[in-house]
Parts: sequence; structure tokens; C-alpha cells
Amino acid sequence: MTDRNGVVWAVTSAVWDRQSVVWPYVPVFTEGTRPMLYPDPEATAGPLTRG
Repeated sequence: MTDRNGVVWAVTSAVWDRQSVVWPYVPVFTEGTRPMLYPDPEATAGPLTRG
């Protein structure tokens, strides 16, 4: 899935507190692009779209 900034996110098999963990495909993690729970990137740079 891709956010509005063009970052590609992968939904992993990891789960925390019943929510999926997503992982960004970026060379360096930052505050906005780091592994996080699925709703978090949607809140900051969403919506996530398939494509």
C-alpha cells in the first residue's frame, strides 16, 4: 500500500494489541516512516491505497 507521500507500506504478519504492524520500504527510518501499527500511517500520511 502507498501513502499520500509515495511511501510504500507492507502489512506484516506481526500483530500488536490486535492490530497489524506495517513496515515502510525506505532506506532510513524517521519519525513518520518507521514500523508502526496499521492505523498510524493512515493518520499521519493516509489514506493508504493499494496499487
